[in-house]
Amino acid sequence: MVFSHKKAGFYNAFSGFCLLLLALGINRFAYTPAIPFLINEHWLSNVQAGYVGSANFLGYFLGALTAHKLNQLFKTSHLMLSLLTISLVAAALCTFEFGYWWLTIWRLVLGINGGAIMILAPSLILTHLPDSQKAMISGIIFAGIGVGTALSSISIPLFFSVGNVTGIWIGLVLITLVLVLLTWQKCANAPSYRPTKQVQKINLTHSQKRTFTIALIGYGLYGVGLTPSLLFLSDYAHRTLHMSLQYSSTLFAILGLGAAVGAISAGILHHKLGNFLGVIITGIIGIISLFLIAWFPSLIFVAISAFLSGFYLIALVTLMSLFIGHLVSMQHHAKYWAYMTLLYGASQFIASYAFSYGLSVNLSYVTMFKIGALALTLSLLCYLYLKPEAQ
Repeated sequence: MVFSHKKAGFYNAFSGFCLLLLALGINRFAYTPAIPFLINEHWLSNVQAGYVGSANFLGYFLGALTAHKLNQLFKTSHLMLSLLTISLVAAALCTFEFGYWWLTIWRLVLGINGGAIMILAPSLILTHLPDSQKAMISGIIFAGIGVGTALSSISIPLFFSVGNVTGIWIGLVLITLVLVLLTWQKCANAPSYRPTKQVQKINLTHSQKRTFTIALIGYGLYGVGLTPSLLFLSDYAHRTLHMSLQYSSTLFAILGLGAAVGAISAGILHHKLGNFLGVIITGIIGIISLFLIAWFPSLIFVAISAFLSGFYLIALVTLMSLFIGHLVSMQHHAKYWAYMTLLYGASQFIASYAFSYGLSVNLSYVTMFKIGALALTLSLLCYLYLKPEAQ
């Protein structure tokens, strides 16, 4: 089938949108709004729910760690189709109530898939696009994370009303199936990775190395800072603020809406203000989001915090993806974006495990949000040093 340039651009953007909707919106972030239901229906205790979330973060780290190497060993099309198939199978296996370890294993697998697709999809979609389209298409692609998060958050209470916790998992399986069908053709036609001396070797200048290292540290702190919201927002609203199960779950949809707005806004910020100011503005928004939830525990401020957290979550990812492409060129984007995603995944796994342990020793959710705010402040300080190369 022959596409015009306009239709091909739309198809690329739509495919990337659906891939990240699946990888993060469903495979990863759908778990958080499900936590109150899992605890109330005795699938998990609150501490076990935290550790299962940690397994999902660990999987994301492992997926980011292995994706680039796997892409060198296997045809990209075969790899992507395998990831889609595994997503569907793992989601289906979550429907069986075989206890804590069973669910831990399959959330780990879904995390691995999420990390791998997060590495591969942006490079797959963006590599051959002209520079003038990359910011806009990046925004559309990363908006998939927010839309997926909102979609899962809104649908989970509906799925629960139909079939309890099993109904939640079955509903997520059906969404996964639709997304697999929508992206199958794009992944089947993915061009294979072809290593060359030029691609394998890149000599960064001292300034580039310093800048990348600072960006890497800031991105790791960003992962730590967002962990409390991404893991405990729904349960905090339900248990601490005594909101209903339905509202506390759909609260994560507000975060997803913020993420979708953030993804689109990131491209606008990049074009209108430059990458540096875009990163600084989103960093400040992230700090405000946790300041509100930690110091103003009320319905309205939690809802605002959720929206701002989502905005920051995806706007910064989009801007940093563009930043890495600018710093090392899109030809080397996959390799260095893998480093960024790898540290992000590692930081979230460690932080989620630490926060889950904190629950077992009666650390409050509010204290976790305050720790997150401190981490985001340190992340912002790192990004203040990126100005020379970030424009």
